[in-house]
Amino acid sequence: TAMKIGAAGERADAVLAAFQNATDAKTKAALLRPLGAIVKAMGGGPRVYEVVKSALSHNDAQVRDAAVRCLADWPDATPATILLELAERDTESAHHTLVLRGGIRMAAGVAAGRDRSSLDVVAYFKQANRVVQTVEEKMALVSGLGSLKQIEGLQMLEPYLGDPELQNEAALAVIQIAPALAATEHAAAVKGVLEKIAKATLDPVIRNRSRMIAKDIPPKPQT
Repeated sequence: TAMKIGAAGERADAVLAAFQNATDAKTKAALLRPLGAIVKAMGGGPRVYEVVKSALSHNDAQVRDAAVRCLADWPDATPATILLELAERDTESAHHTLVLRGGIRMAAGVAAGRDRSSLDVVAYFKQANRVVQTVEEKMALVSGLGSLKQIEGLQMLEPYLGDPELQNEAALAVIQIAPALAATEHAAAVKGVLEKIAKATLDPVIRNRSRMIAKDIPPKPQT
């Protein structure tokens, strides 16, 4: 029903008002899900964001849970910093993987140019790299780093090339960012990593792709 409203900026108004007027926690928690869906469909809005963010400090666990889930699925990088703070603050939380995956997705969107947020993606990925714990979280990070076409992205990916559970995903991420880095002063470093991948990987597709990209990068001139 909300999506039938012509003015996109007004589509969340009715649900937002209902949320703010609700006096019981169960209703508030229930309203956060459709509110998040409307925002996801029409794009984020600062007014809605502030209301959802304030729900993170609600005295009811159901409301806090719904607010975290709403922010983790936010369509732009506005909540990225808060999500990372949540992950850092409580490493044992049931939301740890959820908020990390959401924040990394947002940072990757900024790194890829899909989101014009002012988020410092290099700093964000470095911090997330210190917080990830499980294979699932590390996989999300490695995949996100495939959008970070800066030398820091390559540096963060290198250690994962030695992890049997993550090496193929890390290799694919390196292959994804290598062409952009090959045209910079970091070409030699990129070539070296690609050659290592070609020698170490058992995947023929990854091996051939890394060899082809490395072959096109000229060797470092002798001094």
